[in-house]
Amino acid sequence: MLSMTYKGYIREGIRLIHRNWQLIVIRVVMSVVNCIVFFVIVGIPIFAAISALGLDISDLTGLREFLRTLENPVELIRRYLGIGLAILIAIVIYLLFAFSVWIYVFGGSIGIMFRALKTPQTEFKLSEFLKQGRRLFFPLLGYTAIISALFIAGLFVMGIIGGGITAILSIFKFYETDVGYFLRVFFAVLTGILGLALVLASVAMTFQGSAMIAINSLMPIQSFKASWRFFKERPSAFGFYAIMFSGYILINLLFFLIGMSLKFIPNVSTILTLPYRVFLSLLQDYLNLVVLGVVCVFYFSISDSSIHGQDTSPKEVPEQIPPLSE
Repeated sequence: MLSMTYKGYIREGIRLIHRNWQLIVIRVVMSVVNCIVFFVIVGIPIFAAISALGLDISDLTGLREFLRTLENPVELIRRYLGIGLAILIAIVIYLLFAFSVWIYVFGGSIGIMFRALKTPQTEFKLSEFLKQGRRLFFPLLGYTAIISALFIAGLFVMGIIGGGITAILSIFKFYETDVGYFLRVFFAVLTGILGLALVLASVAMTFQGSAMIAINSLMPIQSFKASWRFFKERPSAFGFYAIMFSGYILINLLFFLIGMSLKFIPNVSTILTLPYRVFLSLLQDYLNLVVLGVVCVFYFSISDSSIHGQDTSPKEVPEQIPPLSE
């Protein structure tokens, strides 16, 4: 595939998803399954807990009245610790299930996309999707664990820095001065920029590393190092990913605001709320796959050596030795 413009990458990514539209159906089925499992694993224990507390599920104000009767919060913990632990365990089990399903579907999707890019004439097969999901499950699980750990570490460092800045400002009593106001605004903006950069870097590393795992069969640590080198050697690639992810966020924000505006329309909001939420869920699934497809097309088009397992770097031409003169 020849090099193309950023618009070309996005256009080809959309075409790739349309050629494999079954991936959208699989994402919808995944969402439905997650909702059902959530109701079974988490919803039923919560309903059981509410019934054990002697409350009417249809009357949410009964919970407030019940809490007012308890003078000591410790009494609530002591009497209903078992119920609370059961609900917490149910939530953890559901999160593990939902995350595992997401990793499996994510791996199957990215595997199918690269397969379609390598051999455009092939058609989507569910068996191939399941095969790719199994093949990439544990490598992607380990890689996302690495990215998540680094992301949490980054948030922790930012929290320490923010707490230190707040402590310094309070010690020198800058809060009531113009200097203090300027420093608060400056550090708030700086923290916001660093936080946004951390999020974009984590998302970009996740998608790029996952693509490298799928196409080059790398281990998680190898994929992380390769992704780091990839963005280090191609800073424009990170800029492209940042623009693409920002567009994804803006589109979701736009439709979210449209949904919020529907609530101010009398009689219409009740009718349109549920269909609009379904539409918004489908749109998010579609946009997620488009972003993934664009990343696959982008990496495929500039990584010919990784795809074919060949070294396409410029070869050194051996020095020509002139013939011996007779």
